[in-house]
Amino acid sequence: MAFEIQPTIGLIVYLHSVKHSRSLKQFGRLYYVSKRMRYALLYVNQDQQEAVTKKINLRRLCEAGGAFSFK
Repeated sequence: MAFEIQPTIGLIVYLHSVKHSRSLKQFGRLYYVSKRMRYALLYVNQDQQEAVTKKINLRRLCEAGGAFSFK
């Protein structure tokens, strides 16, 4: 059984409140939360990036900022 590395992409999500960062765990790996600047860094699979961005935008808790990839 071969181990395959899945390509991931990082999403910066700007939050209205830091309390809402806990609900982001259901979308991917929550890597970092800035309490002072109210943003979170979330890693998701690259093929799921558009769907996750749409789901985050539908929630009134936060707004999706930008997406950037790490290589």
